[in-house]
Order: sequence, then structure tokens, then C-alpha cells
Amino acid sequence: MIFIKKLIEIYVKKDYTKFFLGGILSFILKLSLTFILTEVIKIWYLLSYVFTLIIIIIFGFYYNAHITYQNTKNKRKNFFKYSLLTIMFMIIDISLVQFITETINIYYLISIIMVTLLLFLLKFLTYKKFIFLRKNHVNQMTGVLSPLLQIWRFKKVFPWIKKSVLEIGCSNGELLNFLPKSIKYTGIDTNEDFVKKAKELHPEQNFLCFTINEKKEIPVEKFHSIVLLALIEHLEDPLIVLIKLKKHLYPNGKIIITTPSPTSHYILTIGAKLGLFSKEALEEHHNYYTKRDLFNLFNTANFKILHYKQFQFGLNQVIIGEFSK
Repeated sequence: MIFIKKLIEIYVKKDYTKFFLGGILSFILKLSLTFILTEVIKIWYLLSYVFTLIIIIIFGFYYNAHITYQNTKNKRKNFFKYSLLTIMFMIIDISLVQFITETINIYYLISIIMVTLLLFLLKFLTYKKFIFLRKNHVNQMTGVLSPLLQIWRFKKVFPWIKKSVLEIGCSNGELLNFLPKSIKYTGIDTNEDFVKKAKELHPEQNFLCFTINEKKEIPVEKFHSIVLLALIEHLEDPLIVLIKLKKHLYPNGKIIITTPSPTSHYILTIGAKLGLFSKEALEEHHNYYTKRDLFNLFNTANFKILHYKQFQFGLNQVIIGEFSK
């Protein structure tokens, strides 16, 4: 239940929830005004619909600028771009409504509902990417589906974390939201802004800004588990890192890793362009690892493999190894 609760909390606070609520208001306005103009004032339904969509453009821009994306910079320029994109969507919208109504012979209000639902996600991603994009992110959860995928990873590794844990690539320390308070936690990340935000969110925990490489010793002690979630694909030489991390594990300590499978590359690339996944994280990927690659990596680093499983429909994988002194 904690994972479902957290997922709801994350998405309620996100831009797309506000966009969805704005969409509901626009949808009610669209149906109501079109119905009044068509049925009461007796204007041709398609002309009524065109007039209604013009009103929706003005309402939509100000709602999204002030509420959804909270980006009111360059209003004139953004309104111009917003209007052009919305007109493009209007043409698609009107064409589809007319086709469904007159060719397939479906009642026009039902046609409007169908087309609105079809275009909803496409509009959100387009507006966010080309008009209201903000670059002051304090973590890499910039894609629409990124929080969902992150929580999915947490759920896979949570049962293996005991007593104390070192998280490499901790971002804002989101993993802490799913751990019992009895577990001793330390987080490391290379991004100063991420670490600063993590300390603000979890002032009682230990966070370090540190770059792991073969020349520096990690300034921490030993832990019962070390996690690297969606991280080794960003490393140039993960073997060196795994060998170094052994020094910071108690005997029988666990190393816990998740990483995208090679089959995920094209889906992640397309999804990042659409705003579904984090473009910033994808651009930093150095390698993708097969099951055999991961087994060879763990065996070479002298970790006993305890568990391996693919998840997220085969697009991701988790592997867990044990350190025996």
C-alpha cells in the first residue's frame, strides 16, 4: 500500500494532474458552449464547435501558464506558439469529429468526447516540450512516466534492504520514503543540486556529493546493503566501482543493482522525445547490459549471485549479489 500511496502523492503534485483538471474544465466548457450554440441558438454544429475552440484556446493558455506549468515568461511569444499548436490540434480535432460524426454516423457529442480523449496526452506532451518547458529540475524525474518507473524499481529492491544501506546515485533521497525508519541510510550523488535538495527534504539523514572513481576512496564506513538503481548504465567502468564498493560491505552484505535491458533502448529513446521518460538521464547512458553481461560482471567482482529477474515487461532488470569475505 505504501507504494500506491506514494505514487498517488507524486502524481497529484505533478503538472499532468493540473493539466488533467484544466482539461476537465475545458471539456465541460466545450460541451456546454457547443450544445448551447447548436441546440438553443441553432447554429450549425461545426461552426458552433469552431467558435467554442477559439474560446478554449484563450482559456487553456492562461490556465496552463499560471496553474499547470507555472511558467508565465515570454507571454506573447508563448501565446503565439500555443495558438499555432492549438490551431493544429483544432484542425485535427475538427476533422476527426466530422469524420466520426458524418462518416461513421456517431452522435456529434459522442464524437467530441472520443476525439478529446484521444488528443489529451498528445497535447500535454507537446505543450510541455515546446512552450512551457522549465529547466530548473532538482532531479531526473522529468518524464511523465519517470516517477512510476522509479517507484517500480523501489518495489523490486525494497525486500532486500536490511539494517543499513548506502545508495549510490541517490538523487533527492526518494528511496527513504519507502524504507523503515530503523534502517540507517547514507546517500551519494554527483549532482550538488540533488544533494542540496535531499538534505532539505531529509535533514536527519546523511548525504554526500561525491564522484566515484578509481582514484578516490569513498568517505563512508560499512553497510549491510548497497544499492545502485538505474546507475551502472551511466558508468564508464562499473567493474572498478563494484570492486571498490566491496570494501564498504559487511560480510554477507548485498549489492543491489537495477539497469535497463538492451531491448529498452529504442523505447526509451522514443519515449524521451515524447516527454514520457527523462531525456537528461537517457543522454548519459554509456552501456546497456544483457543478463550474461551482468552475471559476468558480478562473477568477475567476486559477488555470489543471489537473484536476477527482469521486470517492467522485460525493459528493466534487477540483480543482487552477496559479498563473502
